[in-house]
Amino acid sequence: MKNALIFILIIALGTTIYFLVRKDRVGEDAPPPEEENVLEPIDDEPRDDLFEAEEGREITEEAEFLTIKAAYPAFGDVQIDQDIKALVQKEISAFKSENSTSYPGQTNKNSLEITYRLEKGDDFTAIVFSSATYTGGAHGNLVIKTLVYENSGEEVSIGSLFAPGSEYLSKLSEISRTKLKTKMGENLGAWADEGTSPTSDNFGAFYITGDDTLNIIFQPYQVAPWSAGVPSISIDLHDELGDILNQNLF
Repeated sequence: MKNALIFILIIALGTTIYFLVRKDRVGEDAPPPEEENVLEPIDDEPRDDLFEAEEGREITEEAEFLTIKAAYPAFGDVQIDQDIKALVQKEISAFKSENSTSYPGQTNKNSLEITYRLEKGDDFTAIVFSSATYTGGAHGNLVIKTLVYENSGEEVSIGSLFAPGSEYLSKLSEISRTKLKTKMGENLGAWADEGTSPTSDNFGAFYITGDDTLNIIFQPYQVAPWSAGVPSISIDLHDELGDILNQNLF
């Protein structure tokens, strides 16, 4: 009987010691709890420059009477990339609709080649497209078009650079005529006044470089003959047009 009691006491004591030690070590050898699947906070701050990463794209097409090669950029911004591709596809569609058949005695295909370059300023980026076509004759033709954006991604037009209600077209017309006469002299066409008249179409191809220098591109034949190339002028926005600038942009 006495031995049985001693045995029971030993069992009870061992059990107590076991649970006391286990209590102190709870979690020590247990597997770590599973980490919660916590998403990193989304950085919704606007990027300073959406145009840092450029990826070149290309469209090519061959048909019986025409050949097309169009290069354009993509930047990973949905709206900007849509704008760019829409402009390029519009140029291609217009060319195809007008030049899908041959003319008598034609030996070469009608051709369209679209190239581009980027013009970057401190706060703006422009994609400058050159659409060169050849459909016969002594030489081809060239059209320049631009898409201009703040580096944060907002598109700007020539009109949005200036304060609402300002006579910016009249100012651009006056400045352009003076600068073109100084720059081109006798190479300026007799129709230059018409090509610099105060209409938005005459000043639709532009870009902004450096510390807000406005560069305006005139199409071949707009203010001078083909032999004069692609005329352009530069205007210091703050010095020459500072009183009518859109203060939200500058």
